[in-house]
Amino acid sequence: MPAHPSKTPSDLGPTTPQDLYPTSDIRFVISEISKLEERVNNLISENKHQRSDITKLLLALVAGFLILAGMLITGYLNLVNLLYLRNRFVEYQGHTLTEFNLLRNLRAVKVLDAIQ
Repeated sequence: MPAHPSKTPSDLGPTTPQDLYPTSDIRFVISEISKLEERVNNLISENKHQRSDITKLLLALVAGFLILAGMLITGYLNLVNLLYLRNRFVEYQGHTLTEFNLLRNLRAVKVLDAIQ
């Protein structure tokens, strides 16, 4: 609680202002500038580390995506190639795929009949 609650600052008369910190001392200013410089340098180095970490993560994600896409495309092309070659083989024998399956089943029945 103030000592003179009814008085205003102008009633007290002229006074010399007091600094919260001794800013008029050059040593204080130099030490504060060096602290500020150290903080700025720390922030810059942290930012570089974060930026490099983010770049590494993005490169890993892109590489993983490309590997996965390559595997899927290779698998799809192998499947298409396998189906194409199978149909070419069946057509080469002069039969459609359905006829080929029926003939294979008939041969299996003939072999079973021959065994009995």
